[in-house]
Amino acid sequence: MPASDAPPLGIQREPSFATSFCNELFLYPRSLQDCAKRNVVVRVELRRCTWHEEFSMLVASPPLRNVHNQRRGPAAVRHAYTSVAYHAHNPHFLDEFKIKLPLTLERDHVLMFSVFNIRVKGGGRKKLLGKAKNMLAHKGPASVAPEDPSADDPWGSPALELLGVGVLSLNE
Repeated sequence: MPASDAPPLGIQREPSFATSFCNELFLYPRSLQDCAKRNVVVRVELRRCTWHEEFSMLVASPPLRNVHNQRRGPAAVRHAYTSVAYHAHNPHFLDEFKIKLPLTLERDHVLMFSVFNIRVKGGGRKKLLGKAKNMLAHKGPASVAPEDPSADDPWGSPALELLGVGVLSLNE
C-alpha cells in the first residue's frame, strides 16, 4: 500500500456490509370448521383498507403483489389459493403461504380470506361463500400516538371474523 493511501495512525477503516431486510409471514390455514358446503377453497391476499368518512365505510384497495407464487410465472402474485378439499364438510388443508409484508406495517394492512365453493363436475365455477379479514397491525406505526380505546373503532375487533361459513383455524 502506498504511503499516501494508508490511514493515519490510530484510525481504522470501517468495513461496509451489504444488508437487506425481509419481513415475511408464513401462513398455514389448517381447517374450516362448521362449513355446510363441500368442495371448498380458501383464497389469501394482502390488502390495504382505509376508512373513508365521506362514505362511512372501509374501502379495500386492489390486492398487493406480495404473495409468493408456488407455481410457474411471476415470483409474486396478488393472491393464492389452498388446495380443494374434495367432498369434505369440515375440510383440512396442508398448504403453506409465504407473504412478503411491507417493512413498515401500518394499521390499514389487512389479510383477506375468501372462501369459495368449487363446482367440480361440469366446469369449475366458483361461488363466494364468505370473507374474513385479519388486521396485521393493531395500533399502527410506532410514530402514531395510541388511540383512545373508548372511541368507536371502525375496524371492528382485531380477531379473525368469518361471515356465514364457519371458523378458519390459522397457525402462523
